[in-house]
Amino acid sequence: MKSFKFVLLLMLAIVAVSCSKDDDDSVDPFFKINGINAEEFSTSWGRVGDFNSPDIKHIYYGYSNKSNNVYYWFCDEKSQVICTSILNVPKQIIEDQGYGNLVTCEWYGSYYVTFINSVDNIEFYCYTPSYENLKNKFSYLFVYKDRKIYTHKIENDVTTSFKILNWYNNSYLLGNMHEDYSFCVTENGEKVTMFKDKGKARFRDVFDNDTYPIPLDYTKCIILFCSKLTDTEMGFCINIESFDTGEILGFTAPSPFDPSEKFIINNASLIESTNEYYLIECQVTAYSGEKKTVRIRINLGNKKAELVS
Repeated sequence: MKSFKFVLLLMLAIVAVSCSKDDDDSVDPFFKINGINAEEFSTSWGRVGDFNSPDIKHIYYGYSNKSNNVYYWFCDEKSQVICTSILNVPKQIIEDQGYGNLVTCEWYGSYYVTFINSVDNIEFYCYTPSYENLKNKFSYLFVYKDRKIYTHKIENDVTTSFKILNWYNNSYLLGNMHEDYSFCVTENGEKVTMFKDKGKARFRDVFDNDTYPIPLDYTKCIILFCSKLTDTEMGFCINIESFDTGEILGFTAPSPFDPSEKFIINNASLIESTNEYYLIECQVTAYSGEKKTVRIRINLGNKKAELVS
């Protein structure tokens, strides 16, 4: 009888150890590695990755059981946390959709973070919460630089189709040619300024593949592109656009190649600026393959543009 009891206790002990091991294995090693209590988060936690980043290889996420906060842990290849972002994502939003129509919008439960692009060792990610019947979408922009994450709530939809341009004073402009808004991030990733199209000036024009923009300040730029000046003559079209006022000043300049030949603008920069004119230097390539560097003087007084040596 005693031997039977001993065998029974031994079997129970083995089962207990086995169950304990199974429970232990059900917890992702990420939580152990970083000293995070997995029980504080809902079962809807997970990992997304891999990313084209020298530092960020995985992003773990988890919805807090104690609040409306979603935790995002940006991790290295060993799943060790580099930096953390905490977002407030309510499971319900009551949206006023006009005329006193209050609509309750339920969160879908999607956490997925997407990578937009990287420029100058700064990485851009986004997360757009999905809500049923929500009309006014919003997104979160993650800006990663020097092992720090900066998070910004954007009162518009942010997608991976957004382009990122080097902009005024070492900032970055994000947007695409299909939207009527864009936003600017300072070089340290800490501040975002929203811009909306006004009047004839359209921020979306700077994201067109056929244009080359040169910022004059945060909300004003020169936009260059090759276009037909007459039925048979190609040349430069030049717009100076103000996104604050919606105003556009238009100029044209002749082609540096055969007038009937199309060309592309590979690069352009502002090399001189006064109250009377702007001087631009451009690298251009004709469709035949011929390359040239040209300078264009934009005279503000007589509203003319000309090629100069």
